[in-house]
Amino acid sequence: MQTRRRYWLNRSLLGFGLVVCTSSFSSSQAQTAGSVLPAASGQKAVSQNSENAQPAREMEQLAKALSGIWSIAVHTEPNESSPKDGKGRGEEIWRRGPGGRSLIEEYHSTGDEGMVSGLGVLWWDGAGAKFQVTWCDNKTPSGCAVMKGGAKWDGSQLVIEDEQEVQGKKISFREVFSEITEKSFTQNLYQGERGGTAKRLVTITATKMGTSNDVK
Repeated sequence: MQTRRRYWLNRSLLGFGLVVCTSSFSSSQAQTAGSVLPAASGQKAVSQNSENAQPAREMEQLAKALSGIWSIAVHTEPNESSPKDGKGRGEEIWRRGPGGRSLIEEYHSTGDEGMVSGLGVLWWDGAGAKFQVTWCDNKTPSGCAVMKGGAKWDGSQLVIEDEQEVQGKKISFREVFSEITEKSFTQNLYQGERGGTAKRLVTITATKMGTSNDVK
């Protein structure tokens, strides 16, 4: 795990671009060969109905809670590789994705951990009854990662969960958004062996500086 979420976990949001490129390439080939087929009328109706459908209620709740421009203060706990706690500052921008069917996070911070730049996408998976979460950042060798546990509301807190195997042990990771108000929220990142006590790695305190409409 080497993301803002996974990167700190190793210290103590995937095939989207490929799908887009493949789709564009296939479309280009089909047009060149003159073999593009019109969609069936039934398919067109389904597509129009999908476009007209409103975003899920869960997406509206998430967007209302987190949309905006947030100034952040980052505090990292001491660990084996860094015996002193660390500090940093940065910005998170949360905005609605296309059609309001997803929520996009842009993350930037600098400090004792160096520069971290990331992009997250959350969307509601009705069949799984949870938010799916994809995270990409400059610390991840593979580029992006999908949080295996996704995200769910636990009362007034949003909880993102992930898990990986390290040296034969199952290591669990949790990111908790709490104390969410119109002006601020807190993020705490935890890790620990599955079934054991989780240790806090990072605390991020966010203060609202503007709305997502202010993003240029």
